[in-house]
Amino acid sequence: YTDATSLRFGALPVVALFGPPGLKHRIEYATEIGEGAQWRFAVELTPTNSAAFWIDLAGTPAEKRFYRAAQIPQPR
Repeated sequence: YTDATSLRFGALPVVALFGPPGLKHRIEYATEIGEGAQWRFAVELTPTNSAAFWIDLAGTPAEKRFYRAAQIPQPR
């Protein structure tokens, strides 16, 4: 996971990814955290300026979701 990326969350299931422009990130979610967490793919985001936003339409206020981002390696 990259140190240059941060995630922010609001009252709605909205994810804001802040990071270097043009770098792809994989957003994953889990319904619990810890050793038993099962992370699932949610979406790929690529900031075009300094941020990319995504609304998790599958998430509901009644369901807890935890999110994480990982930078996708660039082809060489």
